[in-house]
Parts: sequence; C-alpha cells; structure tokens
Amino acid sequence: MKKNLKPVPTEKKKSLGKLPKKVRNKMGYMKDGGGVARGMGAATQGGKFKGVF
Repeated sequence: MKKNLKPVPTEKKKSLGKLPKKVRNKMGYMKDGGGVARGMGAATQGGKFKGVF
C-alpha cells in the first residue's frame, strides 16, 4: 500500500462510488486510484506552467 493514498471514509463510500473513476483517481483514494503528485497534475500539461509555489 502506498503511503500517499487516503483511506476511503465509511460515510463517503456511497457518494465516492457514484463519481467517475478518473475523478476518484485524481482524488487519491485507495480503491482504484492513486494520488496526483504535487506539480504533476493537469496544470503541468499546459505550456505556461511555471512551477509549484
């Protein structure tokens, strides 16, 4: 188990299950996904990314 993944809260299991898989993956929950490392998200894909401050 990776350390950067969050456990799924019991009160959120139903609501998280309704989200698309891509969204759950970006949120970094343990089931079906991993967290997005700082500075490696969608913002870095553009040509004008200056870094994380």
